[in-house]
Amino acid sequence: GNTGGTVSQILELWMSHPYGRPRASHPEREQMYRLDPPYTTIAYARPALTCFSAQICADRVAKDAARAVKPDAGLHLRLHVPRARDCGLLFDLSMRAATPKRGTGPRARVQRPPEIVVTGAISSLLFSRRRTANLLPLSNSLAFFAARAEQSLFRIASRFGQSTAYTTAYRALITLSDGQADHLRRLAASKVVCVSVTLDNAQHFGAQYDVRAGRADIMYKGVVGTLLIWQDCPPSALDETVLNAFVAARKAGPVNLSWREIVADIDRDFIKCTGAIHWLDVAVSRCKPLWTAYREHVDLLFATEARKHQIPPTRRTVAHPLCSNAHDPSLATGLKDAVMDFYSEQLGITPENWTPRLMFFSGDGGTFEGLGRLQKYSQIAPTPYERLQWLGKQLHLWHTKWTASSRTFNNNWGSDRSVDPSCLGNNARIIKRKTPSNLKKIDFARDSETMFTIGENRMLDCWRVMLDVDDLDAHFEALAADNKLPSFQELRAYAARLYRTYSCHRAYLQALRPYEKQAAEYRAPLAQEIPTPLRPAQSTTASGSEAVGISDHTEAPGFAGDRCLANSILFLEDFVELREWYRSTSVGEIGSTWEITAQNQIPKFAGSGHNPNYLNYCLSTYQMIEKEFSPALREAFLNNWLVNFVGRPGHFKEGDLMQEHFINRLDRHLQHKDRPYDEPFIRNVVSPDLDILSDIPRQLEEAVSLKARSKRHLTPQTKAEDRLLADHYRKTALHRFCKGRSLG
Repeated sequence: GNTGGTVSQILELWMSHPYGRPRASHPEREQMYRLDPPYTTIAYARPALTCFSAQICADRVAKDAARAVKPDAGLHLRLHVPRARDCGLLFDLSMRAATPKRGTGPRARVQRPPEIVVTGAISSLLFSRRRTANLLPLSNSLAFFAARAEQSLFRIASRFGQSTAYTTAYRALITLSDGQADHLRRLAASKVVCVSVTLDNAQHFGAQYDVRAGRADIMYKGVVGTLLIWQDCPPSALDETVLNAFVAARKAGPVNLSWREIVADIDRDFIKCTGAIHWLDVAVSRCKPLWTAYREHVDLLFATEARKHQIPPTRRTVAHPLCSNAHDPSLATGLKDAVMDFYSEQLGITPENWTPRLMFFSGDGGTFEGLGRLQKYSQIAPTPYERLQWLGKQLHLWHTKWTASSRTFNNNWGSDRSVDPSCLGNNARIIKRKTPSNLKKIDFARDSETMFTIGENRMLDCWRVMLDVDDLDAHFEALAADNKLPSFQELRAYAARLYRTYSCHRAYLQALRPYEKQAAEYRAPLAQEIPTPLRPAQSTTASGSEAVGISDHTEAPGFAGDRCLANSILFLEDFVELREWYRSTSVGEIGSTWEITAQNQIPKFAGSGHNPNYLNYCLSTYQMIEKEFSPALREAFLNNWLVNFVGRPGHFKEGDLMQEHFINRLDRHLQHKDRPYDEPFIRNVVSPDLDILSDIPRQLEEAVSLKARSKRHLTPQTKAEDRLLADHYRKTALHRFCKGRSLG
């Protein structure tokens, strides 16, 4: 290094001089860049130099690999933070091979990040060197397991070093579930953490394809549960003092509730306020000029005037799936065995270590009823533990919302061949929607979308009637072009008037009276002429309502009201409340949900006769929350009635809907598997790891810089349906008063 020339110059001369290259027939001509024989045995300069470079690089790569597969390097599953650049030379050489060079510029990425490709390749190499260096291969195999891949894919990928064997993934999931079980026992034993259990029945059909004596088709039944950690809940809200007061109230029996007392508890002013805001929201959401000008104003109204009890919008719910069991929840003994399996065996709360404390078990209506029946049957047991005094029951609200939507659908359907434009069946025929196979239990997603399409178009038609225009969009676009768009306060006044005229019970009663006897602030505009009913095309099939024997209605002589208008008002009264129910649930506004759910739905469930069980469920929930709970318990109960797994605003859902999603994931793993729910594969591998199996693919996508796939269901455009319904309502003058109109 101290001379004028350098070693690098000498090496360059040796490599470039033609004498350093063996002639074509010489055996050393084929030994360029070889790892054997040793470079010290080669005579010619060029083969010796290339073999020297390759062999010292190979030695360095081997040392790096040996260091990289040590436990403290982070490639083993039990460690978390790998040390960077343990295979620096191998990584750089692989990057040079994976990245093509374009011209004189830097090497460019072609289709996929070369860093990720090289990382995967090196991971496979190290996994081949030492089988416990399997962090990435095991993650891949868990993703295969979550996707229900065939075992042949595990075998092939394992042979390439890209994943572990199926049995390794199986054992890893058992290890995870064992660790999860220990964690859940610590949570349940904690005196500062409050938890609840949501459960639901699960079932799948086991068909016997190989018919033999003694083998028959069977329906496998079981119970699947999820542990929820309550947040914004002080431990004192569920402690022994609260438990004793709750037990005393339960022993005292049901409070004598009168209908007047229940109705008096309904906050009518709040319902009127939210109803008027929804009339405003429909117009703003469907008319672009209003959307541009007033969207933020409407959102502010929902966040202030339409708020009673808001769960923190960004609060993330922590949930832990529990091991499934094969008990039959339709039987009292089966439900008790399932509850005690969750409470005693899985959470570790036994009679020996039990401390008096309230814990809620929740579910749909059937589970809620079964828990109440279970407590009734256990009241003569000798100890408080065996009497299930610690058990509180909680009704989740998705099935309740489904039942309320079915009630509204059933009561307003009529017939798909009816000429009455106030019938949902008539409107559904206009937009080519089918009659539900069971009007008392509709298809939730499809039929509620139909109901929303019809309901919102009726609300828009009421806006058109009130403003006396044919096209609402064109009307507001013209006003916006002339800078004469109504102020927000003027629109609120219109919305309040529309609520009074078309979606309250007093308006319904007035529509059945002669026009001149109606109060001006509650009556609809008068029709200029009585429209001719639009006759449907002949059909050879009976509708769902005709199948159950619904006959036409005949008015009394001298009837001067408008039955069609009254029926539409009755539907809109229910629809506006359901619209708020759907909205408030998604944003976590549990106070509004509770106001509409139990308190306002109790009279409607009682009056309709539709599914009387939910009348009892809502009454029982009302009694607990309003009459038996302490203020702290009521607050904690409302704070944890909805769940939000992503911690983002607008992503709340009901606990029983969450449980349905978990059961659907479990059922996908049970396809074509003739196994009960307490079989080790289901109980110990799949069911307690449902959250991990759901999250692993998302984490891998994030790790390789893939954008997460959206799980939102985009609603198709309904412009064609909107035009058809708007034209139908205009021709039939549905929302104008027509004296003596009654179409059955």
